[in-house]
Amino acid sequence: CVAYACGFLAGMANSFLDAGTYPSLMEAFPRSPSTANILIKAFVSGGQFLLPIIISLLVWANMWFGWSFLLAGAIMLINALFLLRCPFPPYPGRILKPKISQAPVAGAHHCSLIDLISYTLYGYISMATFYLISQWLAQYGQFVAGMSYTQSIKLLSIYTCGSLLCVFITAPLVRKTIRSTTLLMFYTFISFIALLTVCLHPQVYVVMIFAFVIGFSSAGGVVQIGLTLMAARFPREKGKATGIYYSAGSIATFTIPLITARISEMSIAHIMWFDTGIAAAGFLLALFIGYRSRAESQHHAEAASTAQ
Repeated sequence: CVAYACGFLAGMANSFLDAGTYPSLMEAFPRSPSTANILIKAFVSGGQFLLPIIISLLVWANMWFGWSFLLAGAIMLINALFLLRCPFPPYPGRILKPKISQAPVAGAHHCSLIDLISYTLYGYISMATFYLISQWLAQYGQFVAGMSYTQSIKLLSIYTCGSLLCVFITAPLVRKTIRSTTLLMFYTFISFIALLTVCLHPQVYVVMIFAFVIGFSSAGGVVQIGLTLMAARFPREKGKATGIYYSAGSIATFTIPLITARISEMSIAHIMWFDTGIAAAGFLLALFIGYRSRAESQHHAEAASTAQ
């Protein structure tokens, strides 16, 4: 009971951190919010890479593995003490505009509702795609591709290396050259193609190569890019947008294991096909988000030219 309670509190604490850190970083770096959020992903991937090494060293030294939790808690405490002295980014406040007519307001609300639904669904799909891979990639390599247990475990390290490389490539791209919506569509498409290739050709070297590609495209910051775009669509409700987006992701991490447990009774290969279908739906949703973003930009440009 104590372990369940602590696990529940840890999940709540993680959600509180998400709802606080992402909006704060976007406010602190208004010119490059995508870069700031992707850097969070870099540290998350770094922690995922270092934690197994730390636990292995503790086991090798015959030490209590709980020291890894205490180390993380100490880092969080030091970080909190440092942030207490940092001022919160200035916020301009709510700007009241005169009402022109009721019809445009209703239309804007309708558009916002469509965007809210699309981004929430993308939060679920993007989280489901890489969570499913992280849980089943090793077993797929072992039981479908015919890899040894040692080789299949290495797939997760290859997957993590791909995600880390994507973080360092994406961070400068979204800051200087490429629109976030373009990267969202591109990475989701690459993820779909990589998963489809793995399903059609379950050979050892194919799985090893595309484990890197899948990590690059689905776990290298695409979730954070989607969050940044949603927060930009609702600029005065960044915290609420973050909460909704990651709530959808939390629902994915809860429902996907239940679904895949049933599918695994038939075949582990079917699980990868299921993930391919999710990635295809994510690509279609990313195309819709890109279309909506372009239409919104054109609408603002036309409104600005009309005002002049």
